[in-house]
Amino acid sequence: MLKSLTDFDSLLFSRNIQLRDLSPWNTIIAQDPSVNPFTSPDPFSGLNPKRIVFVDFAGTDVVWARKYMSPEREKCLGKYISPLLLLDNYPPDEFSDWFNDWYINAWAEAEYAHTAASITPELREVFKRRFS
Repeated sequence: MLKSLTDFDSLLFSRNIQLRDLSPWNTIIAQDPSVNPFTSPDPFSGLNPKRIVFVDFAGTDVVWARKYMSPEREKCLGKYISPLLLLDNYPPDEFSDWFNDWYINAWAEAEYAHTAASITPELREVFKRRFS
């Protein structure tokens, strides 16, 4: 589930869409369509953590007005941003009640180790300023 959310956020950012409100109350674990929750003895039996639905795009910025953008932010447009960079620089997490920080850090470092080479000093500086 966490990987689905992380990959979704990275995909949107690479398409010049910034999601500013990724939080548990905007995330739904979808029901498997083959399971009827009203007739199943276990109403949670059809929940599939691989079927994540994000339901609130009100806090979303579609980045299109480049002429109003700082040069630093423009350097990030349309680029894949490693979740490791976000993890290092993000403010306290809305999902902290769901997962322990030590688990998230260890999981993300292992899951996204292949993206570490994409983090340039320039991107690191942009994100450090963005979240400080």
